Amino acid sequence: MLKRILPVAVFLLLGSITVMLCRSHTAHRRQLLLRHTETATGQFGIRLGEFIEARLASLEVLAKRWVQRQPPDFSYGRFLEFAELYYSNYPGFQAINWIDTHGVIRWIYPEEPNLAAKDKDLHLHPDPLCRQAFVQAENTHRYAITPCTELLQGEQGFATYWPLIHQGKLQGYLNGVFRVKPLVERCLAKEAMEDFAFQIYEGGRLIYQHGQTTGMQERQVVSTIQFRGKSWILKVEPRPELFSQINDRATIPLFLFGLGLSVGMASLLWLFIRRAELYREARDQVQREVEERKQAEREIESKTRQMEISLQQMKEFSRISARIIQEDDIHKIGTEIANSIVKYSNFSRVLISLVDESTGQRGPLAYAGVTEEEVRKLADGQTPTLRLEDILREGVRKGNCYYIPARYKNKMSIRAITSRVPPQQTVDWHPNDYLFIPLYGKEGNFIGLISVDDPKDGRIPTEETLAPLEAFAQQAAHALENARLKQEILKRSERLATANIRLRELDRLKSEFMANMSHELRTPLNSIIGFSELLRDGLGGPLNPEQHEFVKNIYSNSRLLLKLINNVLDFSKLESDSLTLECREFELFPLLQAVKDEISSHLAEKSQEFELNVSEKIGAVWGDEVRIRQVLLSLLDNACKFTPQAGKITVSCTPTEDPRMVVISVSDTGVGIKPEDQRLIFDAFRQADGSTTRCYGGAGLGLAIAKKLVEAHGGRIWLESEPGKGSTFSFTLPTKRV
Repeated sequence: MLKRILPVAVFLLLGSITVMLCRSHTAHRRQLLLRHTETATGQFGIRLGEFIEARLASLEVLAKRWVQRQPPDFSYGRFLEFAELYYSNYPGFQAINWIDTHGVIRWIYPEEPNLAAKDKDLHLHPDPLCRQAFVQAENTHRYAITPCTELLQGEQGFATYWPLIHQGKLQGYLNGVFRVKPLVERCLAKEAMEDFAFQIYEGGRLIYQHGQTTGMQERQVVSTIQFRGKSWILKVEPRPELFSQINDRATIPLFLFGLGLSVGMASLLWLFIRRAELYREARDQVQREVEERKQAEREIESKTRQMEISLQQMKEFSRISARIIQEDDIHKIGTEIANSIVKYSNFSRVLISLVDESTGQRGPLAYAGVTEEEVRKLADGQTPTLRLEDILREGVRKGNCYYIPARYKNKMSIRAITSRVPPQQTVDWHPNDYLFIPLYGKEGNFIGLISVDDPKDGRIPTEETLAPLEAFAQQAAHALENARLKQEILKRSERLATANIRLRELDRLKSEFMANMSHELRTPLNSIIGFSELLRDGLGGPLNPEQHEFVKNIYSNSRLLLKLINNVLDFSKLESDSLTLECREFELFPLLQAVKDEISSHLAEKSQEFELNVSEKIGAVWGDEVRIRQVLLSLLDNACKFTPQAGKITVSCTPTEDPRMVVISVSDTGVGIKPEDQRLIFDAFRQADGSTTRCYGGAGLGLAIAKKLVEAHGGRIWLESEPGKGSTFSFTLPTKRV
């Protein structure tokens, strides 16, 4: 009880002393601040009184000098001379004015800020006290001063009147005007204005205030300011921030120091008492540690033995894993795994089952320590795979294994191998307990299960004792999955090989059929073309215009059909790699000129413009001239078909960065090709749009053949197109033998 009360009592005692010291220090600081305020108030009162008295005395001197000056001069010029001199040498005036004998303010200096007072009759001044002061000066011909009031120029201020009498005759009045605020602030230092709040009263009326006061009498210092004809009351009060600084800056560090000292002393006392208790506790702790150390040594010995067993198991399982990874027979792998578990693990009965991917059912693969009769019974009543996964989630997880206690058996309706060990020979393992090790594939899919039973030591295994078996099960799962995948790959490879042989045979038969059909069709078609040409030329007798048009249609359509058959034949040869190129070196320009002449009739039909641009650097190229001609005609034929009336077709030939290649481009101003159709344009039997078959004709083989012919020459072909603006087909050719 004493160890709790004593530190608290010390803390309270020292804390009380700290509070008393803080309060005494704060009171002393406040007293110093009030004394400083009294000093500042006295200094300011004296300074302000002397400042105003000096300005009033200067006006008196000015009035006397003006009257005594010989010869007398009461002109406006003399007024400006005197007013400017005194205004500049004695700052603080609002204005110096000349008032005529009728009481009207005639002359003002300076004029601009004081125009509101010019030509004002003081007998009509809105303030009766100001009128009374002027009347007094007017009647007595003596100095008079007004009380503080609202000036004609605005703001609070006062005015003085000095009658100017020369040789017994009144010449006018010298009028000095002062504003209270500039007078006060000129006398106040900047630091005083920041630290104090000021109030000036005249006859109980507030005429000036700077800053906000609290109205607390104990904080205010009052002083009287006396000057000629006036008495002001000055009240000064320190700003509230100064009192806050006294409380915060000085008191808080002192309070914190005292509080820290109190806490420190109380803590030291508590530590001293606590140290005595610790000595007693340490004695008891040493005794407990001795007992715990003995127990730990026994556990370490047990763990060491277990680690040696686990290490030996890991070595054996690793050796077996390296061997089964190389095995392809899944049944041999399963048998090797089961025998190894019985031989090197703590369990004497093992059953391995795999999931059939096609049916989703689990079937036995291999076993050890289990009879065939037991395996057959289990196979007849296997638990469905999905239900088995649910059961594993409900079981007690030990690492990556699942332990199913006997009390869960009826609830889960699960079947597994039954223990042969009587209950009296086990320590904590029940004959109806189950232990499952799930097998997962490389992608985390459930592929099978290892069921073990009858632990050799009769104990429920721990995560540490199961670690080698889990690692071995993971490697075994990969080996089983690899073996199953190898078998599946072999089966699929055999099926694919058979299918490929069949496809190659079908492709060969298709190419032969198309070649034979093309040859058979060309023979009668050539006869039709020949006879129609004879009839068209009039060799079979004269024809009337209608008959001549019929023959012309027969001839043109036959030529079109022959071209289509030739394309099919060429495509078949290219597909079967039976087309032979007769390559040689030839000049490109004559070929381009010949192609231009050949399509000139098609260009004339649609009034299309043709432009041929061949670089001077282009000479001979290497290739099959006939096939290159076929490519150019195919591209130009498409350009003519898809370019409208009066369009333009341009063929250009330029060198490339590679000196061994040249590029040939065919450009048109036709309909263009959509971006989504450009990637399919070179496919066989493909056109940019289904409607082109009806509008422009064709079978969609021209560009496919052109692509294969260009690639057969070692070049490449590509397309650049924008819908509505035209297309450009370009391909490269070698300049030398490839």
